[in-house]
Order: sequence, then C-alpha cells, then structure tokens
Amino acid sequence: MDNKKQELTEETFRMFYLLQYDRIDKLETRRENFCNFILTLSSALIAYLITNIKSIESNNIAPIIMIIIVSNITAIIFNHKTRPMIKMHQKRAKMAIDISSPKLGEIIDLVIKPNSNKDKFRRSLVYSYLHFSIILISITSLVIQYLF
Repeated sequence: MDNKKQELTEETFRMFYLLQYDRIDKLETRRENFCNFILTLSSALIAYLITNIKSIESNNIAPIIMIIIVSNITAIIFNHKTRPMIKMHQKRAKMAIDISSPKLGEIIDLVIKPNSNKDKFRRSLVYSYLHFSIILISITSLVIQYLF
C-alpha cells in the first residue's frame, strides 16, 4: 500500500476526532487553570492590602496594585487567544464527521447548536468579566489612595 495514499479508516477517523477534542480539553483546562491562578493571586493580594493597609507604606501599595492589574490583563488576553484555537479544533472535528460519516453529520445537524459567539455569558467571558472587575477595583483603589 502506498504510504502517501492512505484511506480514512474508521480507526484513523476516531483517533483524529478524539485528538481534536483532547486538544480542546487541554486548551480549556489551561485557560481555566491560568484564570483561576490569577484570580487567586489577585484575591490574596487584595486581602493582604486590606488587612495590612495601615502598616504598608503608601509607596509600596502602587506596585502591588499594578501587579494585580497587569496579571488580570494578561489573563484576559490569554483567555481570548485560546478561543480561536478551540473553534478551529471544533471545526476540524465537524469536518471529519462530515467526510467520514455523512449520516452521523446529518444527525448532529438535526439539533441546532446555540451560537456561542452571541452568548454574552459564556464561560470564557464570565472569566473575563471577573478579571475586568478586579482591574476596575484595583484602579479605583489606586485612585482613592492618591486622592485621599
């Protein structure tokens, strides 16, 4: 058999399909782990600032708040950078089904999937909203510190 012309066997299809969803799972897990780490770090730093506000010198507060802001901006960027990759793997898996098993593709197409691009409360955006709110709280506290 010519190695350049291999047919798409059931096992090859299954492996390719599972690979796509394994990659999706890894991307989503990395995204959630990173976001959770940043949220935990931010919460710990905010708790530290609140409990030690009187003993911390005022010139040491700004760098801590900047760490919170920069880390949360990084989390938002990371969050949004993984979405196109996840969508690409979903599309590859769908194309594999359509090529390998058109009947299965028809069954899948019978159920209308909600358009996640229009969902303002999808999981990835909820994380971004949390990071954004921490950024706003941090900026507000920084402004209040220097005004009063």
